[in-house]
Amino acid sequence: MQSADGNQIVEVGWNVDRVVNGDDDPHLFVYHWVNRQTSCYNGCGFVQYSKTVIAGDTLAVDQQKRFGIQYFNNAWWVAYDTEWVGYFPVKLWADVSFAKTGLVQVFGEVAASSPKPCTEMGNGKTSDDTTSARIGSVAYLNGPDPSVSVRSTSDYYTVAQLSGRTFRYGGPGACATATPTATPSS
Repeated sequence: MQSADGNQIVEVGWNVDRVVNGDDDPHLFVYHWVNRQTSCYNGCGFVQYSKTVIAGDTLAVDQQKRFGIQYFNNAWWVAYDTEWVGYFPVKLWADVSFAKTGLVQVFGEVAASSPKPCTEMGNGKTSDDTTSARIGSVAYLNGPDPSVSVRSTSDYYTVAQLSGRTFRYGGPGACATATPTATPSS
């Protein structure tokens, strides 16, 4: 979620990052930017609210969950599934007025030090596979019906729009090896 000028950002999602999390498991993350300056994962002013869902928690795989961000009572609140995890107080953006959404982005991302990343995106399957990772039912609270526009910015990952609110995405990355095919014997 971004301000209209794109300089103020609040994020929620899951990441697999050995440097941040210490393992290769998916973790719930929260993040924010102030005047296009980065902060840190799961902290830097984030106020934990939930006693059961903690920013940084390990997440189960192969399950559908909901993520949300909502401005309420001078804070950007972050939700996971059916629970409010916590919030970023608006005072973190002391030099700017940041109480309104200007742009919403929903995406998969791979950070790599090489132009040919070996990292899988989603569950590693390309978007033409019906079992690939999926983001669906994108919605605004008290807003218009969204119309999702999808695109891939890499030759190593694909995206397929399924409806105005749902898409599949992913891929194995540049270093994937071809799956051997068995040759029938006669």
